[in-house]
Amino acid sequence: MRTYQDWRLGTTNPQAAMAICKMLCELDDEEALHTIKKIKKALGNRFE
Repeated sequence: MRTYQDWRLGTTNPQAAMAICKMLCELDDEEALHTIKKIKKALGNRFE
């Protein structure tokens, strides 16, 4: 389990991105594209 102290020291790695990538790898191509489009729509233009 990650703690605040681990985060402060920089000894942890991001977990969310890896979990999303693993989830997308388990989907069929069409399902993965549909999911990515939904994520993109939900995020909107936050990163542009």
